[in-house]
Amino acid sequence: MSVSLASEQSLTREQNSYQHIYFTMLGWQVTGKSALTEETIDILSELILQHGFIPYKAHPQPPYFALILSILQESRKTSVLSQYQAALEKEYHFWMEGSDQVTTEQPVHKSVVRMPNGCILNRYPPSSDEQAAEEATGWAGTKRWQQGTPNPFFNTIPVDLNCLLLFYEATLLSVYQEQNDKEQIDRMLYQILRREKTIQQYCWDKDRGFFTDYDFGLQQFSEALTLAGIYPLFFKLASGTQAKQALKLLETVLLEADGLAVTLNKDAHIKQLPVAAVMQWISYKGLMNYHLLTAAVMIRERWMQANTSENRDPVATSVYLKLQKS
Repeated sequence: MSVSLASEQSLTREQNSYQHIYFTMLGWQVTGKSALTEETIDILSELILQHGFIPYKAHPQPPYFALILSILQESRKTSVLSQYQAALEKEYHFWMEGSDQVTTEQPVHKSVVRMPNGCILNRYPPSSDEQAAEEATGWAGTKRWQQGTPNPFFNTIPVDLNCLLLFYEATLLSVYQEQNDKEQIDRMLYQILRREKTIQQYCWDKDRGFFTDYDFGLQQFSEALTLAGIYPLFFKLASGTQAKQALKLLETVLLEADGLAVTLNKDAHIKQLPVAAVMQWISYKGLMNYHLLTAAVMIRERWMQANTSENRDPVATSVYLKLQKS
């Protein structure tokens, strides 16, 4: 059955963007609202089957569906992944469309970029409405996309987008392992190994000791340092040495009295963006994955103390509940 227009609009308006739905679900997980989580996942699944992605003003938002499913999976004794296989494959195929067509001479097709090492990474697909496309990422209003080549947004390999797709591939691998589909298992293992290698090669800036976006137009690391560079820690892609180097940069450049700055551009309005709350959790969890407990707890406490019940928006409230439970 098709999702109603009202349901679609309620789930894709700005304050309920795709990634914010994930963090809202973290709050539901803490407060025991598993039925609401499953109902929302069903709506998202139908939207993906209709559009191939979760739309924001007709533009694709970062692919959080696999991560969202992981919340439901944690509350179940048996796997729920096969139940949503069609939606998982549909969204993944949207982002990978044309991966078999790109060549050295024609390395870009829609969301797919063939890197100089021959492997595939992803960008956001080109659009005539760049502002809406940026808004769909959740990072509009920051300086992340405003540096580099002409049209830097569409010439950027976002590190967080590619980490999300890596997790997508790992989730699909689990689906195929449950089904003992050896051909698909081999295909997905191949994709995972190549993406891991290529994120490390093109998104780890060893001179700055941090993961960054990559400008494939200029063939260089993005000048912007943002908390998107913590996604490899969140998904356990970074080495222990890389995690410690990333922490050093966090402490010396982005750590503030009220938590972490989202970018080097520390304008007050950025702290009010939902992405600011989202990134506190990503950073906390990423550091905890590498047993960097002292720093993780300090960031958690600073942000929670600065975000009392009087000044939290719904997204921040969900992050607050999850951090409090942690």
